[in-house]
Amino acid sequence: GTKPAASSTAFDASAEGKDKVGTYQPADVPEYDDLYRQLQATVQRMKTYLEQHGSARSQVRTDFSAAQSSVREKEEQLSGLTEQAKFFTQFKDYLEDLADCFDQKEAEIAARLKAVEKLHVEYYQDRMEAARRDLQDEMEEVLAAFGGASGSFEAGGAADVDEFGRSISRVKAARARRREARAAARAERRAKNKKLDGVPEGQSTEESDSEDEERYKSKISSELKALGAVFQDVDPSFASLEKVRAHLERFRSKYATAYADSYAGLSLSMAFGPFASMELASWHPLRQFTAIAEARWFTELLDFGVQTGKGVESGELTLVCCPLVPQIVKERVVPLAVLYLAHAYNPFSAAHTRNARLLVQ
Repeated sequence: GTKPAASSTAFDASAEGKDKVGTYQPADVPEYDDLYRQLQATVQRMKTYLEQHGSARSQVRTDFSAAQSSVREKEEQLSGLTEQAKFFTQFKDYLEDLADCFDQKEAEIAARLKAVEKLHVEYYQDRMEAARRDLQDEMEEVLAAFGGASGSFEAGGAADVDEFGRSISRVKAARARRREARAAARAERRAKNKKLDGVPEGQSTEESDSEDEERYKSKISSELKALGAVFQDVDPSFASLEKVRAHLERFRSKYATAYADSYAGLSLSMAFGPFASMELASWHPLRQFTAIAEARWFTELLDFGVQTGKGVESGELTLVCCPLVPQIVKERVVPLAVLYLAHAYNPFSAAHTRNARLLVQ
């Protein structure tokens, strides 16, 4: 009875092992609802992922579009900056050439202007000296007449007096002294001019003054002619006030901000001053008064640096650079006017006095 039980037990164990090794045992299959919920969760996660990354992709597209627009804008700006840089380079070269030109010409213009000023001063000082001598001669005649009349009155009348009671001998002596003094003065002036032939004694004062004036005018004309030829050998863009202004106006109107930042307006008087000096060389306000406002350089530069608004009557005027004309008047006109008033003004001349009053006004 014992063996069959053991044998049966062994068989069962063997059969159980066989089932575990050779027979497929599937895992637990989830229920339908569980599977459905898992699928829904997975789909939701995928949607969330797509939404998140879709927003980022949209932002990337927006940024990319903005970057493209910025690149196009920068390319356009680069083109403009390239043109601006080219213009600035050309303008810088122009200013350097202009400065080099004026460094040479300004000295020549100043020398010619000094020569003209010297001629004016010397001529009118000679005229004042002549007027002073004439007054002295007249005073001597008056004194001689007074002395003659007094002597004749004391002597109860004399034959050596004219109808005015003047001593005839004293009048003749005074006239002889005047002739000798004038002849000596003429000889001295001609010696200075290397003309030693002199004027024959007895020539009238009017003739002598006429010759002096002609000589004075001839020298002035020669200096002005030489002054007018100063810019004949330079580039046409530097040779006239109008050309220089056109270059500076082009720069100022096209690049107003850069023009203001460069402080170019502070040195404009040095660019236009030589042309003003050339015109001022023929300006003698005491001889023939001409208002500065009528000068060509004045009218040409009066509105330089002024930007008009809707109209002059509206008062919308904007000064975009320094006041150029007042600066030139201060630097070049006022010193010249002071020189003429101090050294070329003839107080014996009614025309000089009238013109001096107009000049001061």
